[in-house]
Amino acid sequence: MSSHATLLAALDTAPYAHRGELLATWGSAAEVDAARAALAASDEPWHRQVAVILAARRHDAGALLAALGDPARQVRRVACRHAVRHVADDAALVDTLRAVDPATRRRLLQHVARAGRDPVARRVAPHLLASGEHRALLVVVHLLAFDQVEAVADVVGPWTMPWKRLALAHPDEVAAHLRHALASTALPSEKNRWWTVFREAITVLPTATLHALFADHPPTRSDLLLPVLGPLLLAAPALALQLLLTVHDTAWTRSLGHRRARHLRTLSDDALARLAVHLADDEVALTGLLSSLAPSRRRTVFEAVLRSFPDLEPGTDDCERGCKHDSSAVNCGVDAWVAAGHAGESGPARLTSLRRLLGTDPRMEAQDVKELGTVS
Repeated sequence: MSSHATLLAALDTAPYAHRGELLATWGSAAEVDAARAALAASDEPWHRQVAVILAARRHDAGALLAALGDPARQVRRVACRHAVRHVADDAALVDTLRAVDPATRRRLLQHVARAGRDPVARRVAPHLLASGEHRALLVVVHLLAFDQVEAVADVVGPWTMPWKRLALAHPDEVAAHLRHALASTALPSEKNRWWTVFREAITVLPTATLHALFADHPPTRSDLLLPVLGPLLLAAPALALQLLLTVHDTAWTRSLGHRRARHLRTLSDDALARLAVHLADDEVALTGLLSSLAPSRRRTVFEAVLRSFPDLEPGTDDCERGCKHDSSAVNCGVDAWVAAGHAGESGPARLTSLRRLLGTDPRMEAQDVKELGTVS
């Protein structure tokens, strides 16, 4: 039996999962070469696939490049994977990239991107740009020199660029590009537009770079800040707090009650108190902030909000140690302060408002249930 017939018979009886291992270890060098020559000339596409794998085992660059022009798509797909691994000649690979059909070229570029073959990507980029194959070019754009990246951005537009991948490859250049774009306009809406374009990239930029960008050109919409809120709170809590106090809109308010709020746990008690005072007039936001904190830290928020009620705060001087100032507290000085009229005519309503704001007045919750009624 011929060598290739022996190999095919072995493949037929081997479990599918073990066929790759069998091809990697089967036969001597002479047997592999003989089998490969016979299989490459076969009319069966899967025979030619086996020939490609054997060519990869022998590091036969010529055979792998030739297989990229095979009429069968499945053969070309196997050849793409192995050619990038085993063809060390960048010039030969670039010449083949220019010659193959667009679909094969794009798949081959995907493997070039995974392998990080920068020289190949940079040599073939002018051809892709001239031929208008922009989708294929974007596959390897992060491997290009940044002057080439800017040329691509001018053609395809900034909205299409994979800025996150580019920021990982060229963090300083992407930051400079964003800084230039932000500085080129004075309108907040236009600045927000550029922040939207780069919103994925800023999640991987260094914190020092973000600090400078946010300090010079802060976004005015919270949805542009939220993607980096977590990393900022961990790496630069002072900057994050400054931005949180600056940017406050409906999207930010609603986000406090959702998964973004977990990042607020990293704030110090002082920073948390400042944020709480800032949110004292926003019941939804403050409730979201409370829900994201452990009970032991909620008192910090309560004390901070209480300080924003100057007509009630003096009453805490008469509280017992550890008083929570809520409606169930025994001998709470705030209750006595209000009852004595020191908080003025609006004192009881102010205290009720404060406790409703913090969600700590069960009597008000009971009143709400009473007003809404119950279904029996």
